[in-house]
Amino acid sequence: MPGQKVLIRSHGAAPEVFEQAEKLGIGLIDATCPFVKRVQRQAAELVREGYRVVIVGQENHPEVQGILGWAGRGAVVIQSLADLEKLKIDKKRVGILAQTTQNRVKYIDIAREMLGKSQELRFFDTICHTSQARQEEAAETAQRASVMFVIGGKNSANTCQLVDICRKKSANASYRRCWRTNTRNAAWSICCGGNCWGIDPRLDN
Repeated sequence: MPGQKVLIRSHGAAPEVFEQAEKLGIGLIDATCPFVKRVQRQAAELVREGYRVVIVGQENHPEVQGILGWAGRGAVVIQSLADLEKLKIDKKRVGILAQTTQNRVKYIDIAREMLGKSQELRFFDTICHTSQARQEEAAETAQRASVMFVIGGKNSANTCQLVDICRKKSANASYRRCWRTNTRNAAWSICCGGNCWGIDPRLDN
């Protein structure tokens, strides 16, 4: 309603959200992460200059959905080298961006493979510096640790990336999570070499 204010969360939003809010007279509080805002600007820049935009990330993630809004009709999202192999590039100029919490090593590997798929490739390093540092620390620690605990939201892209990195660096470690339906209780356990450690926060007590 006019006079109301809406908060844009850190994941950002598509330009249509801002346009619609202006039409309806709704004020916006833009809390988009500066790193995400930069990716949005770069996506818009690529479109203006005639590039097809390829985004490396999780297609259904709110951040990626927002970036897609700035990246033009031809934009496509891929998550792995396997996705890239299936991708048909019908444009000579391609720009590649990444969701800010993606694994940097994976992103660079995909960008390298993209070199042979277009006549001109424009690459932006869009990984959040904080996420990158956290990933590097997790990889280093996992090589020395017997067990790794990654504490975070079950749907968090940051958490999923860290768990994946720890698994790759610590072959004997596995990650298990159990959620009880219709309650706020959650229990986690991490097992390594037959030994298990568990956390039961009893959130509803």
